[in-house]
Amino acid sequence: MNDIQIIDLTPENIADYGVCGYKDVSHHPISNGRFENIISKIANSI
Repeated sequence: MNDIQIIDLTPENIADYGVCGYKDVSHHPISNGRFENIISKIANSI
C-alpha cells in the first residue's frame, strides 16, 4: 500500500508537486499539460 500525504499547494511548492499533487509530473502527461498551463498563468501575472 502506498503512503498518502496531504499537501498544501503553494506558489513555492507547486513546481515540486504539480497541479494534481503528483510528485513526478513528467510521468503524468495530462497533469503535465495542466501544470505548464498553470505555471504560465502564474508567470504572466507577476
